[in-house]
Amino acid sequence: MEMEKGFSLAEVLVYLSILTVVLLILIGSLIMMAQVQERVVAGKALERSAVISLDRFLREVRLSDSICRAGSVFDESESVLVLNNESVFGGIRFYTDNGSLYIEKEGLTHRLTHKNTEVREFIITEIESGGIESIRVEVVLEHPYSDGSVEQRFFTTAILRGSYENHKDF
Repeated sequence: MEMEKGFSLAEVLVYLSILTVVLLILIGSLIMMAQVQERVVAGKALERSAVISLDRFLREVRLSDSICRAGSVFDESESVLVLNNESVFGGIRFYTDNGSLYIEKEGLTHRLTHKNTEVREFIITEIESGGIESIRVEVVLEHPYSDGSVEQRFFTTAILRGSYENHKDF
């Protein structure tokens, strides 16, 4: 009796089914890794927008002499802050428009947040204690990705330069 070399149909079907299961597991893992990576990239973009925006906000507030209360809107979800700085013609204005955070300084307007990052809330709170003026900002940012979005709340506080330079205890 002569032996034939090769695989039987049953063996080939078993091997193909095992290979199919392994490939499905591998493809599912790759898809899940791509989704996680996309969420991480969105989170990093959100944090970059927050750092850039809040750093600029802090720098301008710390260098300002006083708050222009007539042009500012406090404790609203779309607050506006206008700062007086004797070295800057026309003052400095922070505001939101169409989901982006802007600064207007010396007649020029600059967007502070990434074009895909949306400002959900921009709340400015004025804090005055013992003659010292400070500003607290709370900003909620959202950055979309294909399956959803990442949203995070950021806070910071700064004292105005003009406030502590004229204070007798400093």
